[in-house]
Amino acid sequence: MAAGGPAIGIDLGTTHSRVAVFQNNTAKLITNAHDDPAMPSCVAFTKESPLPLIGEAAKQQQSNNLENTIFAVKRLIGRSFDDPSVQSALKYWPFKVMRAKGGKPIIEVTHQHETKGLLVEDVTAMVLTKLKNAAEAPLGTTVKNAVISVPGHFNHAQRQAVKDAATMSGLNVMRIMSDHGAAAIATHWLDKTADMGTGERNVLILDMGGGTCDVTLLTAHDGVFDVRATAGVELGGEDIDSRLVDFCVEDFMGKNVGTDPTTDRQAMSWLRAECDKAKLTLSTGTEFTIEIKNLFQGIDYAVHIPRARFEDLCAGFFRKVLLLVDKVLRDDGMDKEAVHDVVLVGGSTRIPKIQELITDYFGGRAPIGPIADGALARGAAVMAALLCEDPSVKLQPLILLDVMPISVGVETAGGVMAKIVERDTTLPTKKTCTFGTHLHNQTKVLIQVYEGEGTMTAENNLLCSFYLKGIKPASRGQHIQVTFDIDTNGTICVDAQRQTDYQHISANVNNLFRVGLEHPPDADAVLAYCD
Repeated sequence: MAAGGPAIGIDLGTTHSRVAVFQNNTAKLITNAHDDPAMPSCVAFTKESPLPLIGEAAKQQQSNNLENTIFAVKRLIGRSFDDPSVQSALKYWPFKVMRAKGGKPIIEVTHQHETKGLLVEDVTAMVLTKLKNAAEAPLGTTVKNAVISVPGHFNHAQRQAVKDAATMSGLNVMRIMSDHGAAAIATHWLDKTADMGTGERNVLILDMGGGTCDVTLLTAHDGVFDVRATAGVELGGEDIDSRLVDFCVEDFMGKNVGTDPTTDRQAMSWLRAECDKAKLTLSTGTEFTIEIKNLFQGIDYAVHIPRARFEDLCAGFFRKVLLLVDKVLRDDGMDKEAVHDVVLVGGSTRIPKIQELITDYFGGRAPIGPIADGALARGAAVMAALLCEDPSVKLQPLILLDVMPISVGVETAGGVMAKIVERDTTLPTKKTCTFGTHLHNQTKVLIQVYEGEGTMTAENNLLCSFYLKGIKPASRGQHIQVTFDIDTNGTICVDAQRQTDYQHISANVNNLFRVGLEHPPDADAVLAYCD
């Protein structure tokens, strides 16, 4: 057994999370007492219990404890309170989210008559602790190591926040891997759901769950998975529920002029629960009637929703999915006819209209799946076993070559973003660019590291800043070399040097991420493109 016991794989989902372990030459999902591997990503605080309720226990009491039951927290992780996606989600949540010092969102709950403020990492750590404990029970040993899968489009802040939460739960994160990698390993290496034959297979993975939608194109051959392009957005089952809620609110207010059920948290909770049932039913059936007695101000509410109406209401979401598919293929320059396998992952891909649109897009070829919901956790468990290097675990050769989900670079004069490592670059990678000093007699340069696709840094996310000092005064345009070295885990190291002055500084972005600027930026220390 490797140090720290068996390593586990975790699928940290928006609505449900799962954990798996690699044993006896396969990846096994850990199930609860009801033989269900899915644990609601839900945490609740009550007057009675000194400990938080996590998972199914939290979900079961939700309707009676709306303000203190936290769900879908993954939509907040690694984001600022002012992020538009956070602000958009707040109007649908009954629990209270506020702006903390530094701009982070903080969740306010009442626990045993005491008001508490919780960071998103705190709540996520509780979910991860529950998953860790669930794995330890049947394994009969302590679990310390884990691989956690997250959406491929997650940025640095989001991935770092997941790592922080895992550390708080007592887990050592061996890798934060992208969901598409875990899905590919589960479908084309572990379960071999496609006939791999003897040659390369181009695989497109559409992963749409409760809160995110990612599309990834990769090549699979002989245990090597080479990711070629990926793209994603915040879009999932939660958004579909919200769209149905909006429709019902408009319908109710149209039938009952002067009323506004959005002012009643209990009414909105009942309505959201019924809309979720409608979504699930319409994924197999052709119609559903939402019926709620005494929804608001003593008024009963009912509305009949045929599947065609449901598809019309969500048509904009479905178009976004196809746009992502089209973008990934265009980014790689691959024709859709060259794609051998289309794999559907995530609960939202059970919606018949999504399957129909994907089938039509690929000329009538039916996709694989939707594959079992536990695939991501099982794929992560395989990666955990590989990284654990346990001699008792016998695995066939497996290599996952992932890509940078977002471009990274530095700020130059005028706030222009100079991308050094572009999105979809295969990892690991090392790239160097040469810049110049912006002013005459400049004795230091400010290296500001950003991620994003915008041409201006104001459109992107600042990761860290540091200075290269001790430059000898000279005319403007003195060469400064900036090197980005990124490993397979996505850890970014930035090196800046002025060779003629023997001045050099290196920085690990992960370590500096929370620090920010050493001191306020100096307008005379700007980098510039070389003439």
